[in-house]
Amino acid sequence: MAIRPLNKAEVNTLLVKLSLSGFIAERDFKVDEQGRLWARPEVFNCLRRIPAFPEVEGESAIEPFFRRAPLA
Repeated sequence: MAIRPLNKAEVNTLLVKLSLSGFIAERDFKVDEQGRLWARPEVFNCLRRIPAFPEVEGESAIEPFFRRAPLA
């Protein structure tokens, strides 16, 4: 599977979905300038269940963009 950064429309969709799910930007997740998502594990688990990002070969198509690092 090719890894690519999220485009602007995907980032905007992601921000809306996470905000509506009760997560707070900069505290629970953030998107860097390259379109990569940095998120807490609980955000990562929530995103795996969002149907807007289809499953590919048994894993979420968006999963490679996550970095499982705690946010400062």
